[in-house]
Amino acid sequence: MELKEFLKPDWRKIVIFILFFVSSYLIGFLFMDTSSSFVSHPLYPIFIFLIYFLTLPGIRIRGPYENIILELLRGLINFITIIIYWYLLSCLVVWIYDKYFRKVKKKK
Repeated sequence: MELKEFLKPDWRKIVIFILFFVSSYLIGFLFMDTSSSFVSHPLYPIFIFLIYFLTLPGIRIRGPYENIILELLRGLINFITIIIYWYLLSCLVVWIYDKYFRKVKKKK
């Protein structure tokens, strides 16, 4: 598979991208309650792992903010890198599915 074909958008990649987008924000907004009742919940480590996995590039470029312009710029850079990361993840998921699971179905 060429790079151009790997990155070419299709409906499956877009659906997976939207699932990444929605799930990361739902997990972030619904489950990032730091109250003691949620922190002691047995699924708390799984939600934390998912949040860090879905926002991996954004975590790496955070730093001290000197003024509002730099804070907005870093927020924009975080958002753009996370969007690119989600799209590349969706391309990878579709590529793995096509390579390993689609061929198995064709052989039968």
